[in-house]
Amino acid sequence: MKSFDSTRMWLNWGKDKTEILKTLKGKAGIYMLLCNTTNKCCIGSSLELRNRIRTYYSVAIRKTEDRLLHKAINKYGENYFSLIIFKFCSVDTITLLEKEQVALNI
Repeated sequence: MKSFDSTRMWLNWGKDKTEILKTLKGKAGIYMLLCNTTNKCCIGSSLELRNRIRTYYSVAIRKTEDRLLHKAINKYGENYFSLIIFKFCSVDTITLLEKEQVALNI
């Protein structure tokens, strides 16, 4: 199995919300949200990580959108998820998608 060195990791995504949003402001990158209860994960990328992660924190969005990740966060709670930033990237869509594919191939 290939490895992918993480740039940053928070083991308690719910508790570390303020630090996470501050750290991610203005940054693009590849991330993974990992449910510590089920070991299932969601890997994604965003040109604005702070805004993307903020949508996962939003209870209103989680109630209205029918995504498996939102259902899992609602079921297990924010404190049972870890956030891993695999790579901070330049703000370039093609580069970002290429790096996301590398993470998905692991």
